[in-house]
Amino acid sequence: MRHLMITILAVILLTGCSKDTDEGNDLLGNWKWVETSGGMDGTIESPQTTGDDILLQITESSIRRYVNGDLESDMTYTLQTGESIRGGQQEIITYENEWKQSVERSGNQLILYDECFDCYQHEYIKD
Repeated sequence: MRHLMITILAVILLTGCSKDTDEGNDLLGNWKWVETSGGMDGTIESPQTTGDDILLQITESSIRRYVNGDLESDMTYTLQTGESIRGGQQEIITYENEWKQSVERSGNQLILYDECFDCYQHEYIKD
C-alpha cells in the first residue's frame, strides 16, 4: 500500500512539474510567415505578394529565420517583460544586436511588433 501511495504521489508531482514547464514555452517551435504590415507608407506584404516562404524557428536560445528554405539569420535572444513603445508592459524579445520586438500570442498566432515608430508588425502561424 505504501509503495502504491508513493507511486501515485510521484506521478502527480511529475505531471504537475511538466505542466508548469510547458507554460510559457508556446513561443518555441516553427512559425510560418503570414503577413507583414506597417511602415510610413502602410505597406502590406505576404507570401502571395513577395513569393517568399519565411519560417521562424524559435528555440530556447536562438531565433533562426529561413527564407525559401535558406538560413538567412541565426541570432540569440532574451525574452523579458518590459515597457513597450506600443504602451504598457509587454513581452519583449531583445536580439543579440539589440534590436527589439514586442510579442503578442493567441493560440497558434504570433505577432511580432518592431519596437520603433512607423515600423512593422509581422504575423506568423504555428507550423
